[in-house]
Amino acid sequence: MRKTVTLANGVEMPVFGFGEAFGNWTDDSQPKGFTPEDAWAANTMALDAGVRHLDCAYIYNTHRHVRDVISRRFMDGKMKRSDLFITTKLFHPPPPLFITLPQAKAFDMLADGVDIKALLTSHMDKSLEELGVGQVDLVLVHWPGKFGSTDKAQNRAIRKVCWEAFEEFYKLGKTRAIGVSNWTEEQLEDLKTDGATVVPHVNQIEMSPYTIYDKIVGYCKANGIVIEAYSPLGSSAGGCLKDDLVVELAGKYGKNPGQLVLRWLVQQGIVVLPRSSSPARIVSNMDIFDFEISEEDMAKITALNKGQTFTNTNPYDIP
Repeated sequence: MRKTVTLANGVEMPVFGFGEAFGNWTDDSQPKGFTPEDAWAANTMALDAGVRHLDCAYIYNTHRHVRDVISRRFMDGKMKRSDLFITTKLFHPPPPLFITLPQAKAFDMLADGVDIKALLTSHMDKSLEELGVGQVDLVLVHWPGKFGSTDKAQNRAIRKVCWEAFEEFYKLGKTRAIGVSNWTEEQLEDLKTDGATVVPHVNQIEMSPYTIYDKIVGYCKANGIVIEAYSPLGSSAGGCLKDDLVVELAGKYGKNPGQLVLRWLVQQGIVVLPRSSSPARIVSNMDIFDFEISEEDMAKITALNKGQTFTNTNPYDIP
C-alpha cells in the first residue's frame, strides 16, 4: 500500500502528518492556551521518527519553531525541502478560548469594513516568511465562518472572497495545493455554485470511528477531494481506542488499537494526523502497512459511528 495519496492536481501528500498546535485546552487546573515552545522538541522527535508531513497554521504560532528545526537539517545536508510536505492554515475566527498571540489580529478579518483578501495575502506572505520557505505544499481555509454565527448569507459571501484569495495564492505559486478545513458538503457545493475555478484539493475534518460525517465524506469522495483526519484516534472524551470491538479486532490482526484505527482510515485513502509525545509511539503509529483489514471488519468499525464531535466545533454549527 502506498504511503502517499495523490491530490486532484497530481501533488503527492504523505498519509501521515504531525500537528503543530501545542497547548492546554482541557485541564482547568493549568493555564489554557497555546504553548508554541513545545514545538522545538516535538518536531525534532517527529522528524527523527520518520514524519515528513507537518500540519501548521497561522494561529498556532509555531511557524518559526518549524523553521528552526528544519533549517538545521537543511544546513547539515540531512534533508532537502523536497523531502517535506508543509501545510499551513489561514482564516481562523475568534476562538471560544481567549488567547493572547500576535495571530489574534487574524480575527479582525471578520470585522465590518475589513479587506479580507488583503489581510489573507498579508497572512500568507507572513507565513512563508516565518517558515523560511518560498512555497508551502498546501494551504487550508481553517474554518468556514465565525463560531456562533447564524448568518449563512454573510458566511457564504466571506467564503467566496476567501477562496478567491486562495486561488490567487495557488496561481502565483505560493502553494502547490489549496483546500479547506471543517467544511460541510453544502458549503463545498456553494463554493462551486459561486464560481470557484479550483475545487478544493483537501478537506481536513475531525474523523475517527466515533466521529464520521457521512455526507461530508461522501461528497468529498465523489468530487475528488482528499479527506484529512485530525484527532484520528478520538480523544480521552471519545474513548474509541477502548471500544470492545476495536480492542478485539486489534488482537485479531496482531496490532494495537491505535494501529487498527489508523489503518482503517488510511485504507480508505484518508490522510491522518495522529499526535504523540513518544518517538516509539510515532514509529508504532506508522507501522500499519503490513496488514489489511477485511471489508467485513472495515464495515464493523464504521458502524461504531456516534455522529458527533469530541474534540472541536461541529462543522454543521457554522452555516
